[in-house]
Formats: sequence, C-alpha cells, structure tokens
Amino acid sequence: MSSPLARAAKFAVVLSVAVLAGLAVALGWALVGHEVLVFVYGQDLNRIDDTPPMFVAVASAYLAGIVAGLVALVVGWRRFVRRPRTIEETR
Repeated sequence: MSSPLARAAKFAVVLSVAVLAGLAVALGWALVGHEVLVFVYGQDLNRIDDTPPMFVAVASAYLAGIVAGLVALVVGWRRFVRRPRTIEETR
C-alpha cells in the first residue's frame, strides 16, 4: 500500500500532465481553426467577430482542451494514483 504522501505526489504529477495536455490540445485546435477561418474568410477576420463561425471555432477549441484534460486526468488517475487491484480483489 502506498503512503498518502506518495499518492498526493502522483496526483500532482497526473494533474499537471492533464492540464498541459488540455492546453496543448486547445492551442493546436485553435491554430487549426484559425487557419480554416483564414482560408474560408480571408485575412481580415474582424468582419466575422461575434458571428456563429467565430463562436464555433473558439468554443470547439475550449471544448477540445477540456475533454483532453479530463481524459488525461482519468487515465492518469486509473493507471498511476488509484491503488492497483490484485487478482484476488477482482474476483
């Protein structure tokens, strides 16, 4: 059985990785979304501010980052923080 301090340290590492994964996905999604908007609407994106295409581009980047962060947190929690089950406990 691992100590509470070791579990807290593992959780801190998993949380940090989850935040970084979420930020990386959100940034990548935003960059791709920006390029798509530039391709469709041209270099002047001021004319589409506060319109549905801009809202969808921004909201989808946020959503992708949040989902990626939560997935990384759940997978990290299940693999590294939660006490591993023995064969007898799974039966």
